[in-house]
Amino acid sequence: MLASALGACASLWETPWPAPVESLRVRTDDGWELDLRHIAPQGGPARARPVVAQHGVVTNGRNMDLDERHSIARYLASRGFDVWVPSLRGVGPSDRPDGATRRNDWSFDDVAAHDVPAILGFVQARTGAAQVDWVGHSMGGMLLYAHLSRGGGGIRRGATLGSPVRLRWSGKVEDSVRAVSGFAEMAARLPLRGMTRLVMPLHAAWDGPIERMLITPENTLPDVWRRFLSVGVDDEPPSMLAQFASWLERDRFDSADGKTDYLRGLAEVRVPLLVVAGRADALAPPWVVRPAYEALGTDEKKWWVAGEVNGAQADYSHMDLLLGERCADEVWPVVAEWLER
Repeated sequence: MLASALGACASLWETPWPAPVESLRVRTDDGWELDLRHIAPQGGPARARPVVAQHGVVTNGRNMDLDERHSIARYLASRGFDVWVPSLRGVGPSDRPDGATRRNDWSFDDVAAHDVPAILGFVQARTGAAQVDWVGHSMGGMLLYAHLSRGGGGIRRGATLGSPVRLRWSGKVEDSVRAVSGFAEMAARLPLRGMTRLVMPLHAAWDGPIERMLITPENTLPDVWRRFLSVGVDDEPPSMLAQFASWLERDRFDSADGKTDYLRGLAEVRVPLLVVAGRADALAPPWVVRPAYEALGTDEKKWWVAGEVNGAQADYSHMDLLLGERCADEVWPVVAEWLER
């Protein structure tokens, strides 16, 4: 009874997917159907290329398109871009595991090898564009790195926001590995999406340790954060979380079998890339994001830190880059101007 009451309270914060948006389905070559939302250019001529706005781990497409105001996707559409917002396998409105052909276990490598090419291929076929721009937040940017590192094509320009490539952000490796491994085990037993909705009405602290890891309260409003928690958090399978724990333990960014070093492969990448880090990001601090910028072989690349050092009113954390009240003035223009070059 308590769970039902808490769930009802959490539902009060739910925000329907904002309109106008076209809902489509993309099929991967290993049998998953992914949800893909299309936001047509608004208020200006369409750009020559479409843009994929890709969410990160334990989130879904709402991460990139929460509402009319808190949406990097709609901001880019307002600048004339043709924007496509996917939800990866197992999250959001995409296919969920069925216990048969779609098992509840997949890795980062599976998503990079199957979901990313399927999304790119669909957008290319639908728009007629030979190349697509990619804007990825957190793991959404890591997927871009992995795709390019493996020699994947179809990308004209890219931007990553808070995408770490060296997961060891603390000297206390054992404690960090234990924490991530414990989280992975808990997530496998207790669905993160359901647990977030269950405890959200009881979570009264706004400036607590969890918030400080993911957001800067000076940037993000409490009701925006709660609405995101109600619709944007999702489950991940054991293999995905175990791969993150392995990266942290070994201080590497590679395939689960160790045969492909994604970070090292960036030396061969010639695609123009913008690499953004939040100055106050405790989950992906600048020093674990910057190695990607340094490894990139392209002559056209840019490093930019979101914070007071570059004129922002406050330093940005991980989720501030998408949910902050001043993103449309302080962060997203940097991304749009990079893509417009």
